[in-house]
This record gives sequence, C-alpha cells and structure tokens, in this order.
Amino acid sequence: MPCTAARRHAGYGTQDYVNSWGRGGYEFKDVWGVAKVSNITSHPTKGIGGWTDAEIKQALTKGVGRDGRTFKPPMARHIYFSKMTDDDLNAIVAWLRTLPPLE
Repeated sequence: MPCTAARRHAGYGTQDYVNSWGRGGYEFKDVWGVAKVSNITSHPTKGIGGWTDAEIKQALTKGVGRDGRTFKPPMARHIYFSKMTDDDLNAIVAWLRTLPPLE
C-alpha cells in the first residue's frame, strides 16, 4: 500500500466533504479488520432517512444499529454519545435530518 501522502494524491482514502457529506462508503482498516462508514444522510433506503429518532439515538448511545447488530470499531468506541443530554441528542438527530439524501 502506498504511503499516506501518495494515497491522498492518488485519491485513495480521501473524502469529498462538499458533495458527499454523510454518504459513507469510506473504509477504515485497522487491527480489528475493516469497517465501512455507513450512509447517514436523509436518504430513505440508503441512509437513515427511514429511521426513527429513537433508532438513531440507540445507534449513537449504544452502538447498535436498526437491525440490532452491534457496530464494529471504530464506531463501537463512540458510545460517549451516551453521556449527552436528551437536548444534545435531539440536536444531533435534527442536524442529521438536514443532510440531503445521497446514494
């Protein structure tokens, strides 16, 4: 695998924050394996647009998806959302709902 600078230059591992914000698809590779970033846009089937607020909050606070599957690292480590207030969680859910639907 090329060095990090070469990968960035060749387009490997880069993310398009302007046109693809929240679309997912990026892969994290580490000692635990590979985790593919999920689509968190408001798309009703490819993203979380069809999820309820409670399902989104469960994903954030417990690291469990809509289907009951436990998230892989690195997202499994991010259950620090569980320490947030309901108002803060509601604000995150409201913000997620503003992401345009992307496939």
